[in-house]
Amino acid sequence: MTTISTDPGANRLPLLQRLKERFVRYASEPADPPELKLRKVIGVAVYAIALSVWPIYSAIYFAVGARLAGLICLLIECSIVLCCVAYIRLRNYRLWLVLLGLIHQLGFLGVHFALGGFTASPYLLVYVLLFPLVAPFTDDPRHTRYWVAVAAVLVLVAGVGERFVFHGGYFSPDVLTLLTVSILLGFAFFALVPAMIHGQRSRAINLQLAEARDAQLAHKAELLALMLSNDLAHLVAPGDGVVGLNTFETRQI
Repeated sequence: MTTISTDPGANRLPLLQRLKERFVRYASEPADPPELKLRKVIGVAVYAIALSVWPIYSAIYFAVGARLAGLICLLIECSIVLCCVAYIRLRNYRLWLVLLGLIHQLGFLGVHFALGGFTASPYLLVYVLLFPLVAPFTDDPRHTRYWVAVAAVLVLVAGVGERFVFHGGYFSPDVLTLLTVSILLGFAFFALVPAMIHGQRSRAINLQLAEARDAQLAHKAELLALMLSNDLAHLVAPGDGVVGLNTFETRQI
């Protein structure tokens, strides 16, 4: 027999809250511990936002004639989509996180070279430094050193490769300034998003744990009261109210 919920508040949650809960169910598994579930939610949220950024910059680069940079952005976008599809099928968060991190970092390096290196491109390579900052929120904190090592290697590669890239200017000074400002603001945004989500979800998890503890204590109190009432019912006779208790005391003596 199907049970229909009669709780009036079950269907009255705000739309934003329902979307958040659905996103949490998509990003994590029901059996995940709270800490792992929080990391998964932050990681999926960050890369979901990045999914919408690459096409925008691809269109900008094509518009100014930087076709190679635009193609690299499209390639990164397609790779992100494939990784997300694989995550839906395999549900392997660690593999998904490492693949997307490396794809993004190599993509930033490729676009950096395609735009002319340090002398001709906006500060796009600063995003390589974002991964060590975000890693404590999205990955096991013990793995942060690996992301730091990868970022350091890519920066060194960019420095060495500066001698071999074409330093052609695709941007006018005004456009270059505008892109640089937008990239730095984007860096600040992506650095703050994990901390914001971590704070909100931590408060929500603590509230759920507190509610679970209160419900458990209330349940134990009900069981204790029921056990005491059953013991008293066995001790007290139904006829005179004290005979059973006197008998019990006599047996104890």
